[in-house]
Amino acid sequence: MRASIRSALIFAAAAVVALQVAQPASAHLVDREVFENIAPSLYNYQRRQEGATAVPTTTTRTAAPTQTAGAGCKADGDCAEGYMCDTSAGKCVPNKGEGQPGFYCTGDNQCASNYYCYRGSCETVKQAGQNCYKDNGCLSGSCVNKRCAEPKTVPAGAACSQSTDCRPGYFCGNRTCKPQQGGGAACYKNQGCINNICVDGKCSSQGLNKDGSACFNNSECNSNFCWKKACRPKRANGRTCNSAATCESGNCRYNRRTKISKCRA
Repeated sequence: MRASIRSALIFAAAAVVALQVAQPASAHLVDREVFENIAPSLYNYQRRQEGATAVPTTTTRTAAPTQTAGAGCKADGDCAEGYMCDTSAGKCVPNKGEGQPGFYCTGDNQCASNYYCYRGSCETVKQAGQNCYKDNGCLSGSCVNKRCAEPKTVPAGAACSQSTDCRPGYFCGNRTCKPQQGGGAACYKNQGCINNICVDGKCSSQGLNKDGSACFNNSECNSNFCWKKACRPKRANGRTCNSAATCESGNCRYNRRTKISKCRA
């Protein structure tokens, strides 16, 4: 058996020598390739005899991932450069802050500056007065009654989504702008107090002036009512008023028949 293999190798070597006559002196590697092509089994046998690993006849190359926004994935490595895998959704999404208009998304932070994620797509943040469905969809950060509102412009009694929507002296309570309260008044959050201090369900008097003290605006007074540069108690229902801040109820209503404004419940 070994004699037959040795004979075959001698024959193959003779063939290589014959081919090498026609090859340039620098074609040594080409000769080995020719030898492999003429007798691959003998070539591999020879390499094993020399202690080397047989050279594979084919080479497999792994292509770079091409999955972009919205394509299915199981890990970040499944997505193309510039994208990551949202494993909870099982889809490729833009890297944080890189999503352009129309790109598939699952969160606002995936979209570029001045864009937000709306129904799975990066969309332009809206100006005041434009339609919206959440605060993040507005440049002002305030979406009220499905429209973008400017901060601190929503009047008393009007709908709101956060206290910064309301005019100065008011806060957002139960999605309605209500007057902030002075010391001792009931509260459930700091924004409900004119000094932004709510302790044990009551507005603190810390930093507030008593009735009769000098003032320039309502927020300086314990009563949250400054009239003619002096802190004064708010007025009960039925008494005349010139603004909602004048009344204990926070409601000053004008009567067209009498042409007089009075505090109402």
